[in-house]
Amino acid sequence: MIARRAGVLPESKPILDFEKAKLATVLGLILEFIGAVAGEVIVSGVGFVVWLIGVYALYQHYGSREILVNAVYSVVAGFIAVAVAAGLGATSVISGALLKSPLTALVGAGAAIILLWLLSVVAAYYFKKHVEALSKASPSEALERAGRYIFLGAVLSIVLVGIVLYLIGFAFLIAGLFELKPPTSSEAPQESPQGVGS
Repeated sequence: MIARRAGVLPESKPILDFEKAKLATVLGLILEFIGAVAGEVIVSGVGFVVWLIGVYALYQHYGSREILVNAVYSVVAGFIAVAVAAGLGATSVISGALLKSPLTALVGAGAAIILLWLLSVVAAYYFKKHVEALSKASPSEALERAGRYIFLGAVLSIVLVGIVLYLIGFAFLIAGLFELKPPTSSEAPQESPQGVGS
């Protein structure tokens, strides 16, 4: 079991106990995956919220800022990717229709796909950093492999092998999350009322 890192301890009591935090993280990811495959936005949305709650609780338990910050960066990059790509794609289609130029719509759609891919790689990079931070807090070979496979899957997502790598990474991720061990109270440094700077 790994101690919480000194100097980065959240001051508040964890919103979930450790086992529930693990379960929320795993359940959220599974719901997101099911929603994405089935095209159910509500299911994905619920899964996303549950995952975030689990991630925040794990951050509170481990006290590693990297766990939370990299997860947030990954989410922000993902949202930007979808929003910008959708906006650019819609604009190109409308412009192509108004100008009666299929080429304009085609070029715009291609640009949207490339931009979506680039930002997806950025999101996967930060997610990899998030998973690596979890692995540092509680060493897990499965988590280390998960981060690598998910990132490579994003890089190669324009070809079929990328999807396969992502699925392998997702399987390792779920397995690795179940391997997480809580920090022991005897190993964890005592929190000071003066906060981080004390």
